[in-house]
Amino acid sequence: PIWLVKTRMQLQLRRAQQSHSTIPPYRNMFDAFSTIVREEGGWKALYKGAGPALLLTSHGGVQFVVYEYLRKHPSWFQWSSHGTSDDVSASTKTVWLRLEQSAGYLTMGALAKM
Repeated sequence: PIWLVKTRMQLQLRRAQQSHSTIPPYRNMFDAFSTIVREEGGWKALYKGAGPALLLTSHGGVQFVVYEYLRKHPSWFQWSSHGTSDDVSASTKTVWLRLEQSAGYLTMGALAKM
């Protein structure tokens, strides 16, 4: 209901500028709530468009589930072995491992968004 009132209040200025409307503008949030309830069919009128709005947010739920699955199964983003040669220092291996993990998390986020 708050988003409906916010949108209506934002659009009332545009409506007033485009045409000389006889509908008086809302004075404040409370006036908008009471006018919508009184003139457009009761409390149900405040929930106009709630169904489509919920459908538009469903992608976030899917993205979260996919990201969590990928995060719990990290073996897919370990690209290569770092070799077992003794000439590579431990600090170089640590830096490379951190870089690989961070790139893996970025990749997981991108895949989850797709």
